[in-house]
Amino acid sequence: MRFEWFVARRYLRSPYRPAVLRLVTLFSILGVAAGVATLVIALAMNTGFRETLQDRLLGVTAHVSLTRPGSVIHDYEALAAKLGAIPGVRSVTPATYQTVLLTFGGESLGVVAKGVEPERERLGDEALQRIVAGSLDFTPDANGIDSLLVGQTTGGRLKMAPGDYVTLASPQGRLTRMV
Repeated sequence: MRFEWFVARRYLRSPYRPAVLRLVTLFSILGVAAGVATLVIALAMNTGFRETLQDRLLGVTAHVSLTRPGSVIHDYEALAAKLGAIPGVRSVTPATYQTVLLTFGGESLGVVAKGVEPERERLGDEALQRIVAGSLDFTPDANGIDSLLVGQTTGGRLKMAPGDYVTLASPQGRLTRMV
C-alpha cells in the first residue's frame, strides 16, 4: 500500500478519532480536489483561448512584412517569386498601408487602410473567408467608385451597411504602389 493511501485511510477510518475529525478530513480532501479541478479547467480554457486568438490574428496578419523605409520596393513580382519558392511559404502578397481618415454619416475615424491586389489577396488572406456581410466583389460600381472592405468593429461603430458610400482622405493624396 502506498504511503498516501495509508495516511488517508488512517485519518478517514480511524476508530479512535472523533467524527468531527473525520468530517474535517473529508472536507479537506474534497476542497483540494475541487481546487485542482478548477485549476485544470482554467488552464485548459486559457490554452484554447490563446490558440484561437493566435489563429485568428495570424490568419489575417502577415507573419513577415518586408519594407524599404522611405521608398518603394521596385520589381516586387520578382521578389515575390523568389520568396514564394522558399519551403513553407504559403503566399506572398504585396500591400500598401496608409493611415487615412474614414468619414461616414457625419462621423470620422482615423484608420489604417491596406491596399491590395484582390486576386492575390484571395489566395492567402483568411480574413476574406470570414466576410460577415456584403461580398468579395472588388469591381468599381456604375459610377466608377472602387470598393472597400471595412472591419466589423469599425462598420458597427459607424453603423455602416454593405453598399454604403464612405469618404477616405489621405494626407499624402492618391496612393498607388508606385508612390
